[in-house]
Amino acid sequence: MRSYFGFVIFILVIGFIVYVAVASDNFFDFFSFKFRIPISPVAPISTPINDEGSRREPPEKIETEEPPPRVDTQPKVTPPKGFTIEQLSPYYQQIRISSVSRGSYFFDNFTSLALSVYGAGEAIKVSDWRVQSNRGIILSVPRAVSDYNPRILASNEDIILEPGGSVIFYNTESPIRFNLRLNKCTGYLNNIYDFKPDLPKNCPYIDRNEIITFSGRCQSFIMSLSSCRQPTANEVNVFSTEPACRQLFDTLNYGGCYSRYRPAADFFSKEWRVWLGSSFNVVNLDREHDRLLLFDKNGLLVDEYVY
Repeated sequence: MRSYFGFVIFILVIGFIVYVAVASDNFFDFFSFKFRIPISPVAPISTPINDEGSRREPPEKIETEEPPPRVDTQPKVTPPKGFTIEQLSPYYQQIRISSVSRGSYFFDNFTSLALSVYGAGEAIKVSDWRVQSNRGIILSVPRAVSDYNPRILASNEDIILEPGGSVIFYNTESPIRFNLRLNKCTGYLNNIYDFKPDLPKNCPYIDRNEIITFSGRCQSFIMSLSSCRQPTANEVNVFSTEPACRQLFDTLNYGGCYSRYRPAADFFSKEWRVWLGSSFNVVNLDREHDRLLLFDKNGLLVDEYVY
């Protein structure tokens, strides 16, 4: 009897298992979950699910742009014919030969050459530089008087060109026997020295408020004077009875102008004048066409000028 009941129970268990297997969508999931049996014939590929139960989309592929190629903004320097990069001066084309005048047989007999600053952000010493043509050396840059005080002995200094500055060389002689940096008052020197060519005449004019108490005749004469014009002795004597007028005339010269305007911040010019005389080798300068080269004190090329 016991064996009979045991057989019935066995049949019922087998039937139940068959029923569950047929009714379940995934027989293996049933056993894996119900009986903790790790049966996974094929691992299903599923989309990740977030905490809220919704499907999480796979992350999008982020495309990063390649950085643009680096562009060299520095201008490429091409050395003049016959030179290499190593032979160029650190001041290459910062100071240039800006003009060359070979004179005229009809109007003058002097030759000039000018150096000017282009793009330099600092002052540059040019003494001991030289200019050379196809025929040979034309000139060497000497020293000059930077601050010409008429009351003390002049002394030479290196020529230093500021940004925007220039120096002009002439093959004439200096009537004051030295080279000069121009200033507000140097135009008065034309009244007593024969410069070839004349120095620029840009002297300060007399302020009208300073002479309004003078006689009308004195005021008219002062206002008629051109820039840097120094009254002659005969003109001064006309106003012998007007001390204030005569006293002002005594300041209309280089010494008086220098004493008055030297403290001004803009007293000095950025222009220098150099008179080389026979040291300016004009014979080495072709009057028709030539190639001029500017070298610094170390013999490195600063500029090329072709005409």
